[in-house]
Amino acid sequence: MENYYPSVRHLEHGFMLLPPVSKNSLPIASIDCEFCKTSLGLEVIRVIVVNQRLEIVVNEMVKPKGEIVDFLSDVHGIEAWEIARARATLPMIQERLMSLCDQNTVLVGHDLNCDLKGLKLVHFRCADTKVLFNPQKQDSLNLRMLSKVILKRAIKMPTDYPRTTMELCLLLENRHRQALPQRSFGSKQELITRVHSVLLSKYQNRLVVPLTTCLRGKDTIRIHCKKWDQLMHIEGLLGQVDRLKRFDQICLPISMKTKSQKKGFFVYLKFHNVMDVNACLEHIRSTGLYKAEIADRVTKKSA
Repeated sequence: MENYYPSVRHLEHGFMLLPPVSKNSLPIASIDCEFCKTSLGLEVIRVIVVNQRLEIVVNEMVKPKGEIVDFLSDVHGIEAWEIARARATLPMIQERLMSLCDQNTVLVGHDLNCDLKGLKLVHFRCADTKVLFNPQKQDSLNLRMLSKVILKRAIKMPTDYPRTTMELCLLLENRHRQALPQRSFGSKQELITRVHSVLLSKYQNRLVVPLTTCLRGKDTIRIHCKKWDQLMHIEGLLGQVDRLKRFDQICLPISMKTKSQKKGFFVYLKFHNVMDVNACLEHIRSTGLYKAEIADRVTKKSA
Protein backbone atom coordinates (compact mmCIF):
# COMPACT_ATOMS: atom_id res chain seq x y z
CA MET A 1 0.00 0.00 0.00
CA GLU A 2 2.89 2.36 0.75
CA ASN A 3 4.07 1.97 -2.85
CA TYR A 4 0.56 2.28 -4.37
CA TYR A 5 0.35 -1.26 -5.70
CA PRO A 6 -3.02 -2.59 -6.89
CA SER A 7 -4.84 -4.29 -4.01
CA VAL A 8 -7.68 -6.80 -3.81
CA ARG A 9 -10.08 -3.86 -3.96
CA HIS A 10 -9.04 -3.38 -7.59
CA LEU A 11 -10.74 -6.71 -8.40
CA GLU A 12 -14.02 -4.81 -8.19
CA HIS A 13 -12.83 -2.65 -11.10
CA GLY A 14 -11.93 -5.33 -13.62
CA PHE A 15 -8.45 -6.22 -12.38
CA MET A 16 -7.36 -9.90 -12.50
CA LEU A 17 -5.34 -12.34 -10.42
CA LEU A 18 -2.86 -14.78 -11.90
CA PRO A 19 -3.88 -18.45 -11.53
CA PRO A 20 -3.09 -20.01 -8.12
CA VAL A 21 -0.87 -22.72 -9.62
CA SER A 22 0.31 -23.35 -13.18
CA LYS A 23 2.36 -26.41 -14.13
CA ASN A 24 4.96 -24.64 -16.29
CA SER A 25 4.93 -21.21 -14.68
CA LEU A 26 8.10 -19.15 -14.42
CA PRO A 27 9.57 -18.86 -10.90
CA ILE A 28 10.50 -15.25 -11.63
CA ALA A 29 9.68 -12.89 -14.51
CA SER A 30 10.67 -9.31 -15.25
CA ILE A 31 8.06 -7.03 -16.84
CA ASP A 32 8.40 -3.67 -18.55
CA CYS A 33 5.50 -1.72 -20.06
CA GLU A 34 5.27 1.48 -22.09
CA PHE A 35 2.20 3.69 -22.23
CA CYS A 36 0.36 6.28 -24.27
CA LYS A 37 -2.43 8.67 -23.29
CA THR A 38 -5.87 7.85 -24.65
CA SER A 39 -9.43 8.96 -24.11
CA LEU A 40 -9.57 6.28 -21.38
CA GLY A 41 -6.39 7.44 -19.62
CA LEU A 42 -2.96 5.80 -19.72
CA GLU A 43 -2.97 2.55 -21.69
CA VAL A 44 -0.27 -0.05 -22.32
CA ILE A 45 1.23 -0.04 -25.83
CA ARG A 46 4.21 -2.37 -25.37
CA VAL A 47 4.92 -5.26 -23.02
CA ILE A 48 8.27 -7.03 -22.65
CA VAL A 49 8.74 -10.02 -20.33
CA VAL A 50 12.09 -11.62 -19.55
CA ASN A 51 12.73 -14.90 -17.69
CA GLN A 52 15.45 -15.68 -15.12
CA ARG A 53 17.90 -16.58 -17.92
CA LEU A 54 17.40 -13.09 -19.40
CA GLU A 55 15.56 -14.59 -22.38
CA ILE A 56 12.73 -12.56 -23.93
CA VAL A 57 9.49 -14.53 -23.64
CA VAL A 58 7.10 -11.71 -24.58
CA ASN A 59 7.80 -8.66 -26.75
CA GLU A 60 4.53 -7.30 -28.09
CA MET A 61 3.09 -4.01 -29.24
CA VAL A 62 -0.42 -3.57 -27.84
CA LYS A 63 -3.35 -1.84 -29.48
CA PRO A 64 -4.99 0.54 -26.97
CA LYS A 65 -8.74 0.46 -26.51
CA GLY A 66 -9.31 4.22 -26.38
CA GLU A 67 -8.56 6.96 -28.89
CA ILE A 68 -4.93 8.09 -28.62
CA VAL A 69 -4.51 11.74 -27.57
CA ASP A 70 -0.74 11.66 -26.86
CA PHE A 71 1.66 8.98 -28.09
CA LEU A 72 4.28 10.01 -25.46
CA SER A 73 6.95 9.21 -28.05
CA ASP A 74 9.36 11.61 -26.33
CA VAL A 75 9.30 9.27 -23.30
CA HIS A 76 9.73 5.85 -24.93
CA GLY A 77 10.53 6.51 -28.59
CA ILE A 78 7.63 4.45 -29.94
CA GLU A 79 6.19 6.01 -33.09
CA ALA A 80 2.55 6.18 -34.19
CA TRP A 81 3.09 3.76 -37.07
CA GLU A 82 4.40 1.09 -34.66
CA ILE A 83 1.26 1.31 -32.55
CA ALA A 84 -0.91 1.27 -35.69
CA ARG A 85 0.64 -2.08 -36.66
CA ALA A 86 -0.06 -3.66 -33.27
CA ARG A 87 -2.20 -6.80 -33.38
CA ALA A 88 -2.26 -7.74 -29.69
CA THR A 89 -4.88 -6.41 -27.28
CA LEU A 90 -4.67 -6.14 -23.51
CA PRO A 91 -6.86 -9.26 -22.95
CA MET A 92 -4.52 -11.20 -25.25
CA ILE A 93 -1.50 -10.06 -23.22
CA GLN A 94 -3.26 -10.95 -19.97
CA GLU A 95 -3.98 -14.42 -21.33
CA ARG A 96 -0.33 -14.83 -22.30
CA LEU A 97 0.81 -13.80 -18.81
CA MET A 98 -1.66 -16.28 -17.29
CA SER A 99 0.07 -19.06 -19.26
CA LEU A 100 3.55 -17.95 -18.17
CA CYS A 101 3.03 -16.98 -14.54
CA ASP A 102 1.02 -17.93 -11.47
CA GLN A 103 0.71 -16.58 -7.95
CA ASN A 104 4.02 -18.18 -6.96
CA THR A 105 5.88 -16.26 -9.67
CA VAL A 106 7.93 -13.31 -8.44
CA LEU A 107 7.22 -10.39 -10.75
CA VAL A 108 10.16 -8.03 -11.18
CA GLY A 109 10.22 -4.48 -12.49
CA HIS A 110 11.06 -0.83 -11.87
CA ASP A 111 8.12 1.23 -10.61
CA LEU A 112 6.21 -2.03 -11.03
CA ASN A 113 3.00 -0.63 -9.58
CA CYS A 114 2.48 1.34 -12.82
CA ASP A 115 2.99 -1.77 -14.96
CA LEU A 116 0.56 -3.81 -12.86
CA LYS A 117 -2.07 -1.08 -13.10
CA GLY A 118 -1.59 -0.89 -16.86
CA LEU A 119 -1.90 -4.67 -17.17
CA LYS A 120 -4.84 -4.64 -14.71
CA LEU A 121 -3.21 -7.28 -12.51
CA VAL A 122 -3.23 -7.73 -8.73
CA HIS A 123 -0.15 -9.63 -7.53
CA PHE A 124 1.49 -10.06 -4.12
CA ARG A 125 4.95 -11.45 -4.88
CA CYS A 126 6.85 -8.55 -6.38
CA ALA A 127 10.43 -7.29 -6.47
CA ASP A 128 10.57 -3.62 -7.44
CA THR A 129 14.04 -2.18 -8.02
CA LYS A 130 12.69 1.32 -7.40
CA VAL A 131 11.85 0.19 -3.86
CA LEU A 132 14.72 -2.26 -3.22
CA PHE A 133 17.51 0.04 -4.43
CA ASN A 134 16.01 3.34 -3.30
CA PRO A 135 15.59 2.93 0.47
CA GLN A 136 15.47 6.70 0.91
CA LYS A 137 13.03 7.03 -2.02
CA GLN A 138 15.34 9.31 -3.99
CA ASP A 139 13.74 9.95 -7.36
CA SER A 140 17.17 10.67 -8.87
CA LEU A 141 18.12 6.97 -8.63
CA ASN A 142 16.32 5.82 -11.76
CA LEU A 143 16.91 2.52 -13.55
CA ARG A 144 19.46 3.97 -15.97
CA MET A 145 21.57 5.20 -13.07
CA LEU A 146 21.22 1.93 -11.17
CA SER A 147 22.43 0.04 -14.23
CA LYS A 148 25.48 2.29 -14.64
CA VAL A 149 26.39 2.32 -10.95
CA ILE A 150 25.77 -1.33 -10.05
CA LEU A 151 25.99 -3.30 -13.31
CA LYS A 152 28.52 -0.93 -14.97
CA ARG A 153 26.45 -0.98 -18.14
CA ALA A 154 24.31 1.54 -19.99
CA ILE A 155 20.73 0.84 -21.04
CA LYS A 156 20.47 1.19 -24.82
CA MET A 157 17.54 -0.92 -26.06
CA PRO A 158 13.94 -1.42 -24.84
CA THR A 159 14.71 -5.04 -23.89
CA ASP A 160 17.53 -3.79 -21.65
CA TYR A 161 15.00 -2.47 -19.12
CA PRO A 162 13.47 -5.79 -17.99
CA ARG A 163 16.86 -7.53 -18.30
CA THR A 164 18.40 -4.90 -16.02
CA THR A 165 15.71 -5.21 -13.34
CA MET A 166 16.04 -9.00 -13.48
CA GLU A 167 19.85 -8.85 -13.07
CA LEU A 168 19.59 -6.38 -10.21
CA CYS A 169 17.06 -8.52 -8.33
CA LEU A 170 19.00 -11.75 -8.90
CA LEU A 171 22.16 -9.99 -7.68
CA LEU A 172 20.40 -8.79 -4.54
CA GLU A 173 18.89 -12.24 -3.94
CA ASN A 174 22.29 -13.93 -4.22
CA ARG A 175 23.82 -11.51 -1.71
CA HIS A 176 21.10 -12.13 0.87
CA ARG A 177 20.27 -15.79 0.22
CA GLN A 178 21.95 -17.02 3.42
CA ALA A 179 19.97 -14.54 5.51
CA LEU A 180 16.56 -15.57 4.18
CA PRO A 181 14.40 -17.75 6.46
CA GLN A 182 13.98 -21.28 5.10
CA ARG A 183 10.22 -21.58 5.30
CA SER A 184 7.35 -21.35 2.88
CA PHE A 185 5.84 -18.24 4.47
CA GLY A 186 7.77 -15.46 6.19
CA SER A 187 4.98 -14.46 8.56
CA LYS A 188 1.33 -14.94 9.34
CA GLN A 189 0.57 -11.68 7.54
CA GLU A 190 2.16 -13.01 4.37
CA LEU A 191 0.33 -16.32 4.78
CA ILE A 192 -3.04 -14.55 5.15
CA THR A 193 -2.40 -12.50 2.01
CA ARG A 194 -1.19 -15.51 0.04
CA VAL A 195 -4.07 -17.85 0.97
CA HIS A 196 -6.68 -15.10 0.56
CA SER A 197 -5.41 -14.25 -2.94
CA VAL A 198 -5.43 -17.92 -3.96
CA LEU A 199 -9.08 -18.26 -2.92
CA LEU A 200 -10.03 -15.00 -4.65
CA SER A 201 -8.53 -16.29 -7.89
CA LYS A 202 -9.86 -19.83 -7.59
CA TYR A 203 -13.46 -18.79 -6.96
CA GLN A 204 -13.57 -15.45 -8.79
CA ASN A 205 -16.48 -16.62 -10.96
CA ARG A 206 -18.60 -17.05 -7.82
CA LEU A 207 -17.07 -14.21 -5.81
CA VAL A 208 -19.37 -11.53 -4.39
CA VAL A 209 -18.05 -7.97 -4.53
CA PRO A 210 -17.33 -5.60 -2.95
CA LEU A 211 -14.99 -7.75 -0.87
CA THR A 212 -16.36 -6.31 2.37
CA THR A 213 -19.72 -7.99 1.68
CA CYS A 214 -21.02 -10.46 4.27
CA LEU A 215 -23.62 -12.87 2.88
CA ARG A 216 -26.62 -13.63 5.10
CA GLY A 217 -29.41 -16.19 5.33
CA LYS A 218 -30.26 -19.68 6.50
CA ASP A 219 -28.72 -20.94 3.24
CA THR A 220 -25.33 -19.44 4.17
CA ILE A 221 -22.41 -20.74 6.24
CA ARG A 222 -19.80 -18.54 7.90
CA ILE A 223 -16.35 -20.04 8.54
CA HIS A 224 -13.76 -18.34 10.74
CA CYS A 225 -10.25 -18.57 9.26
CA LYS A 226 -7.64 -16.87 11.43
CA LYS A 227 -5.24 -19.44 12.94
CA TRP A 228 -2.14 -20.76 11.17
CA ASP A 229 -3.51 -24.32 10.73
CA GLN A 230 -6.86 -22.98 9.54
CA LEU A 231 -5.13 -20.86 6.89
CA MET A 232 -3.01 -23.81 5.74
CA HIS A 233 -6.02 -26.09 5.21
CA ILE A 234 -8.85 -23.77 4.14
CA GLU A 235 -8.33 -24.27 0.40
CA GLY A 236 -8.57 -28.04 0.78
CA LEU A 237 -11.63 -27.76 3.01
CA LEU A 238 -13.49 -25.55 0.54
CA GLY A 239 -12.72 -28.05 -2.21
CA GLN A 240 -14.24 -30.83 -0.07
CA VAL A 241 -17.34 -28.76 0.69
CA ASP A 242 -17.77 -27.83 -2.96
CA ARG A 243 -17.68 -31.50 -3.95
CA LEU A 244 -20.10 -32.45 -1.18
CA LYS A 245 -22.63 -29.72 -1.97
CA ARG A 246 -21.67 -27.10 -4.55
CA PHE A 247 -22.04 -23.56 -3.21
CA ASP A 248 -23.40 -20.80 -5.47
CA GLN A 249 -21.60 -17.77 -4.02
CA ILE A 250 -18.60 -17.01 -1.85
CA CYS A 251 -17.32 -13.85 -0.17
CA LEU A 252 -14.07 -13.44 1.75
CA PRO A 253 -14.04 -10.31 3.92
CA ILE A 254 -10.77 -9.62 5.73
CA SER A 255 -10.77 -9.42 9.53
CA MET A 256 -8.43 -6.68 10.80
CA LYS A 257 -6.62 -6.71 14.14
CA THR A 258 -5.46 -3.13 13.70
CA LYS A 259 -5.66 -0.66 10.81
CA SER A 260 -2.53 -2.20 9.27
CA GLN A 261 -2.48 -5.76 10.65
CA LYS A 262 -4.71 -8.55 9.37
CA LYS A 263 -6.20 -11.03 11.82
CA GLY A 264 -7.45 -13.44 9.16
CA PHE A 265 -10.62 -13.60 7.10
CA PHE A 266 -14.15 -15.00 7.07
CA VAL A 267 -15.49 -17.35 4.43
CA TYR A 268 -19.20 -16.98 3.60
CA LEU A 269 -20.69 -19.77 1.47
CA LYS A 270 -24.21 -19.40 0.06
CA PHE A 271 -25.90 -22.59 -1.17
CA HIS A 272 -28.73 -23.05 -3.65
CA ASN A 273 -30.75 -25.10 -1.20
CA VAL A 274 -31.13 -24.60 2.55
CA MET A 275 -31.17 -28.40 2.86
CA ASP A 276 -27.50 -28.51 1.79
CA VAL A 277 -26.30 -26.43 4.73
CA ASN A 278 -26.46 -28.96 7.59
CA ALA A 279 -24.42 -31.63 5.80
CA CYS A 280 -21.71 -29.12 4.92
CA LEU A 281 -21.72 -27.58 8.37
CA GLU A 282 -21.33 -31.02 9.94
CA HIS A 283 -18.40 -31.80 7.63
CA ILE A 284 -16.63 -28.52 8.47
CA ARG A 285 -17.06 -29.03 12.21
CA SER A 286 -15.89 -32.64 12.00
CA THR A 287 -12.38 -31.43 11.08
CA GLY A 288 -11.99 -29.98 14.56
CA LEU A 289 -10.15 -27.01 13.06
CA TYR A 290 -12.82 -24.44 12.30
CA LYS A 291 -15.53 -22.50 14.01
CA ALA A 292 -18.52 -22.36 11.64
CA GLU A 293 -22.17 -21.41 11.91
CA ILE A 294 -25.23 -20.50 9.86
CA ALA A 295 -24.88 -16.81 8.96
CA ASP A 296 -28.51 -15.85 9.44
CA ARG A 297 -27.77 -12.93 11.74
CA VAL A 298 -25.08 -10.29 12.34
CA THR A 299 -22.55 -11.00 15.06
CA LYS A 300 -20.32 -8.47 16.78
CA LYS A 301 -17.19 -10.29 15.62
CA SER A 302 -18.11 -10.35 11.94
CA ALA A 303 -19.94 -7.02 11.75
